[in-house]
Amino acid sequence: MVAAGAVTVGVGALVGRNNANDDESPSTRSGDLSLLTVGADAVFTTEDCEYIENYEDVLRVRANASMPYGTMIWATDNEVAACLLPSDTSNPLTKVGLLSLSSGYFTTVLNQAVGANEGFQIFDVRASAQGIAWVEENILNNVWRIYHTTVDGLTIGEPQLAYESDSQFIMPSIAVAGGHTFWQLVPNISGRANAYTSSLMRAPLAANSDQAETLLEAPGKMACGLTAGPAGVACAPRAQASSTYYALTYVDAESGKVIDELVLPASMRPTDVSYGNTGFTFAFESIYSFGDGISNLGTYTPLERPAYDLQTAYDDAATGLLEGSREDVLSEAQQEEAAQKSMQAVADLYSSEQWFRFPRTPLAPPSWCGNWFMLRSTNVVAGVDLVGRRYFTIEADGTGQGYGEFLASQSSLDRAVTYANVDYTTIEGESVKECAVRIWEAV
Repeated sequence: MVAAGAVTVGVGALVGRNNANDDESPSTRSGDLSLLTVGADAVFTTEDCEYIENYEDVLRVRANASMPYGTMIWATDNEVAACLLPSDTSNPLTKVGLLSLSSGYFTTVLNQAVGANEGFQIFDVRASAQGIAWVEENILNNVWRIYHTTVDGLTIGEPQLAYESDSQFIMPSIAVAGGHTFWQLVPNISGRANAYTSSLMRAPLAANSDQAETLLEAPGKMACGLTAGPAGVACAPRAQASSTYYALTYVDAESGKVIDELVLPASMRPTDVSYGNTGFTFAFESIYSFGDGISNLGTYTPLERPAYDLQTAYDDAATGLLEGSREDVLSEAQQEEAAQKSMQAVADLYSSEQWFRFPRTPLAPPSWCGNWFMLRSTNVVAGVDLVGRRYFTIEADGTGQGYGEFLASQSSLDRAVTYANVDYTTIEGESVKECAVRIWEAV
């Protein structure tokens, strides 16, 4: 742990150095932007790690659950996970359930869409121990709605409409964190909103649509969907620049402020972004002919969390600019200067770190189970000890598992959730068709 005073000294020293000589900065400058720059020799992969034959030496099952075949699960909280359950009928198509991550018990909390009588179906859901949000759409009328409400154990409150739109915006990515529902408004390229900006929105849980607010706006489309954690959400809007740059952005759930930000090199588009034990994590499904250490496909995360984030760096830069001044508030010019200094300081720190790349096509956002970095790999789930350079894999139980084990958990959690939709016949001739869920804890 770094003392607060030490962090302040480090920020001030780095900001001062950047101001004095940009050539000493490990990050790259492009106009007003400071970009992540990682050397090829600063990145290691699982090929540089020791394989753990028996994962039970480091990870144990806390609870199991058997859910309907075809269930999809998202866990962004240590207590509950959101479940999208298939229905036995064509109307409704899906139901919503909540899964306890301590006991493995689950219950159905929504048997159909709120707007079922108007032709709406449920297409997506996210939840935390505080609340739940879901998306309903009438595909014939191209209208979608976000509903949300509070959660008490595995019981939900009265649904409230948080937002509604038509096809001018694509169906939104949603998240629940820190007492709020978040969603992205991304223009439909073929719709009326083609020239609009993308927005990150939020509303207090169980609030009506009148309380929806815009937290940030960016030109064009965001690179990928939202990823929630217990205290905030991560997204990847485009930076304000003539060329295409994506800014990895972490927003605090309670304040709604941008706490951390890191800009990728031009034209690099992440397929997902999250914020965990070591700061920003991002993934590419493409291989680039530039970018040195981050040019290949896979999932990237720094070996260690940088000593401070954008907000801390900005506060320190602002303090330095006000020293010796009779003013106690920054002018607009000073605010811009503090913003530039803090962005470069953060980019420098991330650029100076060692990075880990998981060399597989990204299929889902990663998560943390204690100190284990968890990722989906082809048809198994892998866990990596970045510091000890060890890793293991988890395969689905049973045979004929098709797509294999999925990773349901996201962000930094004390538990990991995996599931596999299995359909096979045992040696005894028993037919097994279920969604087999396992909830894990580090040993």
